[in-house]
Amino acid sequence: MTRAWLSTGVFILFIGTLLFAWQVRRARFVRAELIRSAAEESQLRAANARLEIEIEERRAAQASLQKTQDQLERAGRLAALGQLASSVTHELGQPIAAMRNQLTASEMSEGATGLNKKMQALVARMEDITRQLKFFSRKGRDQFEEVDLTDVIHTALDLLEPNIQVTEAKVRFAPKDVGTRLVGNRMRLEQVMTNLVRNALDAVEGAITREIEITVGQDDKTVWFKVSDTGHGLGDQTLDDLREPFATTRESGKGMGLGLTISAGIVSDHGGVLSAYDRPGGGAVFKAAFSKEPNETH
Repeated sequence: MTRAWLSTGVFILFIGTLLFAWQVRRARFVRAELIRSAAEESQLRAANARLEIEIEERRAAQASLQKTQDQLERAGRLAALGQLASSVTHELGQPIAAMRNQLTASEMSEGATGLNKKMQALVARMEDITRQLKFFSRKGRDQFEEVDLTDVIHTALDLLEPNIQVTEAKVRFAPKDVGTRLVGNRMRLEQVMTNLVRNALDAVEGAITREIEITVGQDDKTVWFKVSDTGHGLGDQTLDDLREPFATTRESGKGMGLGLTISAGIVSDHGGVLSAYDRPGGGAVFKAAFSKEPNETH
């Protein structure tokens, strides 16, 4: 009887040992699986992070490519416009000058007549158009020197005084005691200011409040001026839309839509940036910011 119990005990111990060994082995297997699963999860997270970075880089590259394509298309249009402008200004220059001379001679011999005045105005308009077109056909760079933006603004306002009176707009410009000098071409900068103020006058024409404010300033890296108006604002258009050649919101016969195109080109030639945004309370703001450092390409 004792031997039987002993045999049974030995058998039970043997089975228990086998079960324990199986449990230990199973525990090791489960632990190894958990470690492998954690490693795979870590690798998957790392792969997802790399994928997200890759996606962002591809999006950034695609946006950069689209921007470059837009710039190339714009450059192509401006190059074509330059060729056309060169041809048009060359072909029209002599006939317009001849018309001017004929009208002057007629006025000297017969006196000023209503028809003569109308023809003089039409000739002046054609000359103004060809002057705008010459911007796109000019070659090389203009002479750069130290220019004071305050003087540039005063000159532009003097030129536009008749337009300001006709529009009955209130133009405010209070020069501040800040550094407003930069290296640039005075005549070209005057052209930018003249274009921006003329656009502001067009924007406030017919508005209840006709106010234009010009401000100048500087920060650590740039010197800038802003032209703010109380007109209709930018609406759904962006500066890129407005600076497209021949894009204009003015009625037919009052402009070619080259003012902002020319201005943006001049500002860019000076190493600056032209920006535009809607003014709080209505109207628009155009800002030209120029680097304080001289542009080495000039």
